[in-house]
Amino acid sequence: MRETIITILLSIVCLTFWIWQVDDNVTSLANERLKNAVNYAAHDASIQIDKKYLGNGRIAFNNAKAEEVFRQTVADNLFLDSDLVPRPNTLFKEKITVIYTDFIDDRDGITYPFFYENEAYGIHHWIFGPAVVFAVEVPRPRTFNVNPSYSLVKWSVFEYPVPR
Repeated sequence: MRETIITILLSIVCLTFWIWQVDDNVTSLANERLKNAVNYAAHDASIQIDKKYLGNGRIAFNNAKAEEVFRQTVADNLFLDSDLVPRPNTLFKEKITVIYTDFIDDRDGITYPFFYENEAYGIHHWIFGPAVVFAVEVPRPRTFNVNPSYSLVKWSVFEYPVPR
């Protein structure tokens, strides 16, 4: 009887650790996929340039097109619909929100290098040329709902370095 009780208690402890590990692995996977998707999307957004400025040797972003392309690339990489809501049976369970966008280009009159800082989203980055900055947020997916609930926030900066 004693061995049976010890086996049952040990099984419960092992099962609990296994559940925590599965939740942690899902969070790690979500973190990696979200960061990659944001990086790809920021890159795609950064190539949406206003051609009338480019003819003068300056870089200026087409902000509306860049934001649209960013959202579309995130949706394509994470299997989301056009409103950034996850499709059924995918990793993320809740809507992804674009919480921050910024465009630093030759229309701003900034000299490079420039230290870009946004305390609200933890963005601290040296910029060496015109750049796009995006940040997204999503509640982390949880398989068993045993680990604490919090949001994953990922940001990306893509730039055109100016030769020195």
